[in-house]
Parts: sequence; structure tokens; C-alpha cells
Amino acid sequence: MKKLCFLCFSAWVLTSCQSEIAFEPQHYQAQDKAKCLPEEGCAKFSLDIMAATGKNVASDSINNSVFKMIRRAMYVGEKPQEAQNYLQLANSFVQTHEQIKKEFQERFKETSPSWEATGKSHVQWQSDKIVNVVFEYYAFTGGAHGYGGKLSQIFDAQTGKTIPNRQLFTDSLSVLNMVEEQFRKQNKIAPKTSLTEAGYFLPEDQFVFPKNIYYNAKGIVFHYNPYEIAAYVVGDIEVVLPYAKMDQYLRFK
Repeated sequence: MKKLCFLCFSAWVLTSCQSEIAFEPQHYQAQDKAKCLPEEGCAKFSLDIMAATGKNVASDSINNSVFKMIRRAMYVGEKPQEAQNYLQLANSFVQTHEQIKKEFQERFKETSPSWEATGKSHVQWQSDKIVNVVFEYYAFTGGAHGYGGKLSQIFDAQTGKTIPNRQLFTDSLSVLNMVEEQFRKQNKIAPKTSLTEAGYFLPEDQFVFPKNIYYNAKGIVFHYNPYEIAAYVVGDIEVVLPYAKMDQYLRFK
């Protein structure tokens, strides 16, 4: 019996240790020249991430999903699958700029604009049920202005698998109605006023969830990036619903 109890205790300790996913900071950067003047047309890439540590399925799953999210946001070449890690992603940014710079010089006899890209991920929320990683980035590759945004992924803390936004709530329609109500209140839009006529990009004038949702100390944040439902000049749009309203609808916390 004592041996059986010891084995049960050991299994419990092992399970508890596996459920706690630790993270460590990692930095990646690349640039075409150590010192470069703006008029020379330079490229610089800088990335700071929080990587899940430990050789287990959950950590690997989180790291792979976060890498793919960051690659989708920051890769500028034509073959994203060729960037298999963060260092390759950083170098590809500089190499693509070098190609563009050469073509620009040959065609226009001028130096192409400088490029820059920065990004940072952090663990936004962590509990025994979920891990929420948020990534914020900005890049400029020519044109009138740069581009960027805030991306969020929510993972099962035990398996490391991504939890789709549609699975976060027990009653998505009720939550969506609350988000729209708060959105209209923030922007002083009457309940019956058309959001499309008010200048928002909403097919068939139907309000929608954002692509990115994350947790914070105050509640659930519904984050709309530039161009998602409004013009670039509007910037990021966030609607926060406090836990007092959201707890009854949350499947994970």
C-alpha cells in the first residue's frame, strides 16, 4: 500500500510539473550594415520573443504555432516556407531588401527606401488551463506608411494546442451582442445607426468578432487591427468586457 501511494504521489507531481510551462526571452536581429545612413537605403530587423522551454509536446506546439503566426506577419518574400526559424526569418527580410534595392537602382537609378521591422511577443495570460501569447509588430517597406498590429493566440496549457476563438465562449451570440453594444457606446453610435454608413468595413452591415482576442487583468479584450473593420487612420480598436460580465460565458480562464 505504501508503495502504491508513493507511485500515485509521484505521478501527481509529474503531472503538476508538466502543466507549468515556463518561458524564456530570445532575441533575433539582422541588418545589412553595422552602420548605415538613412539615405543609403538600409534594412534592419529586430525581434524579441518569449519561447516556451522544456522538451515536451505542449512547449513544442506553442513554439511552432507562435513562430508561424510571427512568420505570417513579418515575412516579406515570396516563399515563406523557406524560413524555418527566427534567424532565417530575420535574414530573409534583409536579403529581400537587397534584391529590391538592386532592382530599384537598375530601374530608377535611385536608392530604394530603408526598411525596418520590429516585433515583440509576451505571455499575456497564464493559468492552469490556458496560455495566452500576444505578439505586437511594426514594419515599414516603403509606401505612405508602415503596417503592423497586435496578434493573439490562446493555447490549452496541458496540450499546447491552439484554442480557436469560437471555442472560448459558451454563448458566442450573446458575447458578440455585448461587444457591439460596448463598441457603439465607445464610438457614440446609436443602436439603430448603420455601422457601414458610419464608416466601418462590415459586410452586410453585420458586426463581427475581431481576429484577435486576449485576456488581461480587467477582462476580455477584443482587438481589431488597422484595416480590419476601419480605415488605417482610425488605428487599433479595442473593446474590453470586464470579467463581471464575461465570467458566465468563459469556457477557460
